[in-house]
Amino acid sequence: MVLKKVLNAILIANDTSSASTNSLIIWILNENTKLLNTTTPLPSSNKIVLGCLVGVLSSACQSIGLILQRKSHLIKENSIVTGETVPPYKRSLWHIGFLLFIISNIFGSSIQITTLPLIILSPLQSIGLVFNTIFNSLILNEEFTHYSLSGTILISIGAFLIAFFGGAIVEPEYD
Repeated sequence: MVLKKVLNAILIANDTSSASTNSLIIWILNENTKLLNTTTPLPSSNKIVLGCLVGVLSSACQSIGLILQRKSHLIKENSIVTGETVPPYKRSLWHIGFLLFIISNIFGSSIQITTLPLIILSPLQSIGLVFNTIFNSLILNEEFTHYSLSGTILISIGAFLIAFFGGAIVEPEYD
């Protein structure tokens, strides 16, 4: 309910945003309403799969959002040479990155916290570093070195081992 109010406030306050951004927010509001109206509980194994899928997708969206904001700042730095300065709140690329980061963070965190045990949730968050490395090289054309590859592989292996062996720990039931 709070998320719906926040998105409505963003929609109202952001009169200058594009129609695609507004339609994205409206779609998210509709999907959020559908999710909140479901009352059938999921089995435990399905909850974990759902939580992991949402975790991976939200980490990817958060990374893309941050990188789009960074790209907006880099474009601004290049435009200073020509004398054009536009503050971040007036740049559409920065808005898209910010909205993507915030929305994926709110939805992703809400679903992950309610579906995943902490021992799986914690290492799953490290996948964001992997996505940052990959999307930096794809979107910002930064070099993907052998150190980047080694770090990405080590993070992935470490997260998998923690989640795999930590999954054997039974989480207590809470009221």
